[in-house]
Amino acid sequence: MLRALLVGWVNKRMTYSGIKFVLDLEACLFYSDAGGNLKASLFERAKEERIAVTKEVFDQVRGFDKDLADEIKASAIEIVELDSDIYFAAGALNDIYMTSGHRLNAAANEKVPVIALVHCAQNGSKPPCHLVSNDTGTHSSSMRSLCAALSIPFLEVTKF
Repeated sequence: MLRALLVGWVNKRMTYSGIKFVLDLEACLFYSDAGGNLKASLFERAKEERIAVTKEVFDQVRGFDKDLADEIKASAIEIVELDSDIYFAAGALNDIYMTSGHRLNAAANEKVPVIALVHCAQNGSKPPCHLVSNDTGTHSSSMRSLCAALSIPFLEVTKF
């Protein structure tokens, strides 16, 4: 029932509808350590395609690398405030994880709102929104595993 609730869920006011890529914290930290060319290509790509980070991820990036946070803020990368629609979707996604037997630890719970943003950005548009991450592990709280459990498009940052 919850999956049916989420499928086709559309709110015309959603400013995040049509975002093509959402960077998680691990992806941002990858760019923090990356050379100038990789970082420059990210910011150039953001001029052509909608790329976003959540405000929560942005605030964490600011704590790790103020220079990168300033570059993100000055770039075309969107910093998305999570609204009630995303938190509603995150709650429904948590319920799906729980009913499917996927246990969420504290680390996984922090990732669910980012996944919910990717879900909400889909809005039936093609190409779909992808979560971009450097968290490529296979343990149950990795972004790859969490996305796979819900069929959320996942893209390794090195293939982005």
